[in-house]
Amino acid sequence: MSSAEQSRRALLLVASSPSDLSELEGTAKSLARRGYEITLGYFYSGSSKQAHISSLEKLIALNESEAGLRTLAIDVDQSQQVNHASIKAATGQPIERTDRSSERWTDTMLARIAKFRESLIQLWIGLRRWMQNNGSLAQYHVFLTCIRSIRRRVSRFMMIRMPLPYAVIATLQLLRIYKSYGSMFDTLLGQKNYQVILTPEDVVGPFWPMLIKAGLARRIPTVILPYTLANQEEAFKSLRIQQEFLTKYNRLAAYLFPKWRMKKDGYDAVRLPAGHVLVHQSLGIAPPDPWMMNSGNAKVICVDSQASFDYFAQAGIPKQKLKITGSVSQDSLAQLLRAKAEGLNRLRSELGLAGEKPLLLISGCPNQLTGPVPQCEFATMKDVADHLGESLRALAADYHLVVRPHPNYLEFGDLLKPHGVTVALTPTSQLVPLCDLFIAFASATIRWAAACGIPTINYDIFHYGYADFAGTEVVSTVSASGDFVALVADMKPCSDRYQRARTQGQVDAAYWSVMDGRGLERIEQVINTVMC
Repeated sequence: MSSAEQSRRALLLVASSPSDLSELEGTAKSLARRGYEITLGYFYSGSSKQAHISSLEKLIALNESEAGLRTLAIDVDQSQQVNHASIKAATGQPIERTDRSSERWTDTMLARIAKFRESLIQLWIGLRRWMQNNGSLAQYHVFLTCIRSIRRRVSRFMMIRMPLPYAVIATLQLLRIYKSYGSMFDTLLGQKNYQVILTPEDVVGPFWPMLIKAGLARRIPTVILPYTLANQEEAFKSLRIQQEFLTKYNRLAAYLFPKWRMKKDGYDAVRLPAGHVLVHQSLGIAPPDPWMMNSGNAKVICVDSQASFDYFAQAGIPKQKLKITGSVSQDSLAQLLRAKAEGLNRLRSELGLAGEKPLLLISGCPNQLTGPVPQCEFATMKDVADHLGESLRALAADYHLVVRPHPNYLEFGDLLKPHGVTVALTPTSQLVPLCDLFIAFASATIRWAAACGIPTINYDIFHYGYADFAGTEVVSTVSASGDFVALVADMKPCSDRYQRARTQGQVDAAYWSVMDGRGLERIEQVINTVMC
């Protein structure tokens, strides 16, 4: 293939979290093998770099694994000119700033505010270092707690008593941030003649909408390859108890743009704080339904099954934007199912598992207990792990117990080790078809188990209350700890309940999957169509 031909087939894949990268890496490698010139860009916050170390190491390995595949690691915290230096270092090409808006008075004023803010941060760091050196760091933390409390109270006062001035200040500050993201994306897209952008999702905020907007400005369409199911209910339930999202603190935005507001079950919230709402509206990036994931300006959404198609369509995504393609993950699932015995033997050898017991796989979850989860029965993730380990003792004689920790919270594996649970770091999609019983926590990975017809326990331990798998007999959903213990005890391989779930699961699998091994081909057809 000539270099000119490859340039016409250049694709940009974008990830912004470890879970994003886990989903996209297989697609990136597969498309590279089919002759596309692939760039996989990973955007992360340098202030939380430690959480991204494994992803950054993975990027290095990916960069060396396939011809036609390169990776970029981009720190979005570098400066107000967000990452231009990082992109330059990664590409070796000169960077020309395309955003000239800094000459406008608003940006000049905000640049001064940003400079003043940076000075305050440096002063704060210096104070902390001084107090650490003279042994008064404990007093510093008390002082910091008081400052944060005062800041929250002042912020709430401003939002309630002075909504217009507060909204103006917040909007001006956020406008610069959003435009910086837009400039960053425009610079990146200008590095190569990209034909299509591939993303795992599109949700409101400064990241995905500004990426898609930058692409449209250069006539580059975006195709979404969603790896999760999420509707308006999921967003509302996660935000309704967080003060910064309550309507009473965001009255101006809720009044001016009612589609950003939702009232239900005695709760009243907005999808984003007022400043973000006003910036979305002013920049023209507000989706038709801010509460619905993937409802923005992407060209096509490639869903993996009829079940996913129905889910998104019922949530309001136009059917003409949805294409049932299957997925690269499902292609892998199909291959692994056909060679399950071989795969199990190899896995047992890698993990040091003796004997030929079937596999019980636990899909780890992120640490959701860093914020308020009022209905959860547990205070810490260690409590969760201890409860899970104790409950699974009833099945230890019947299954090999293995956990695949969530990419965003690998520590969960260490918490389960004392309970005789083995940790595996193989991608979840490669482990699911090898197991005979799957346990997950309101996770989209349950779709893979349903696609394979594998009996699944959906333990809604954080009480999300999602109805994604309601009526699916292969998936048993519980939320109370006592119900989980009872269900686990009833899921031995020979039990009637287990056998019923397995039999029905084989019948329903076709609804949850397109397991003919041709998902990548159909995704490629969509890519070629939107290129035209």
